[in-house]
Amino acid sequence: MSSQKYPTRKLGGEDVSAIGLGCMGMSFAYTSFGGYDDKASAETEFLKTARELGVKIVAYSPLGRGFLTGTIQSRDDLDPSDNRINHPRFAEGHFQENLKLVNTLSEVASKKGCTPSQLALAWVLAQGDDFLPIPGTKRVKYLLENAEATNIKLSKEEEANIRKAIDSVGGTKGERYPAAMMAKCFGDSPEQ
Repeated sequence: MSSQKYPTRKLGGEDVSAIGLGCMGMSFAYTSFGGYDDKASAETEFLKTARELGVKIVAYSPLGRGFLTGTIQSRDDLDPSDNRINHPRFAEGHFQENLKLVNTLSEVASKKGCTPSQLALAWVLAQGDDFLPIPGTKRVKYLLENAEATNIKLSKEEEANIRKAIDSVGGTKGERYPAAMMAKCFGDSPEQ
């Protein structure tokens, strides 16, 4: 393995590796079912630029930090020391609203004959061959379950129905990360 370091730039005094349009490069945090729309935004411009450059999109945390598995039905399901408690999508004001989306998608998964996790991953994979979901897990059982998502094919109609389900509850509520982390997303730095 090469010890060569990938080029970085400064953003807010910290080294970052290529997270904005002007710094196109190594990674992109994209959460599945995150209020995706076709209107221009930093995220959709990023996707357009990545595709123009032939850069793959790494779908980080495509299960919404476990939310989209359908197993977290209450904030009480999380250990008090669990860092997700600090994430806006798990916050008191947003949790119940986001749970509506999870439950709606769980119903779609049930009709499809798969788990909510598999549906979420199949949806990410359906966005194009340039999307690479990287779900995290601590258990082999879930690794095998997640891998089965590659065998689930969504028709254009099913994709449209999933988008309608997302729209029916108004998409996700709350930012992806706490404010300090969000400030580092989709940023560019001046050329050095």
